[in-house]
Amino acid sequence: MKRTNVVKLVVDKEKHEKLKELGVITAKCWNEVNWLRMQQFKKGEKVDFAKSEKEVYEKYKGVLKVNAQQVARKNAEAWRSFFSLIEEKKERNLPKWFKPIISLYFPPLIPPVAWRSCYQERPLRGG
Repeated sequence: MKRTNVVKLVVDKEKHEKLKELGVITAKCWNEVNWLRMQQFKKGEKVDFAKSEKEVYEKYKGVLKVNAQQVARKNAEAWRSFFSLIEEKKERNLPKWFKPIISLYFPPLIPPVAWRSCYQERPLRGG
């Protein structure tokens, strides 16, 4: 049996804005590291996780600190999962419930996607 704790975060308006901005910057970090890896994947190159992680970490470390590295690592986890699914598909080892449906609108396997945000045009600010 799994147990779940639900916590309600009560903050004032100023802290709410800071947390919202932190979420926006985190999404930008995810999108950037994902874009770098997607470009390597589309060119047919090997996806270099260390290089893209370092590049994004250097850009976002002033704002996100070590969390920038954690975002890049979580993205790498998503990419590795995608690659393992590709291998399983080649070997025809996908579970029955995961059999791809051929469709133009829903491709069976797609790489990790960007986080959508209405705040994407906001500039990156240090905190």
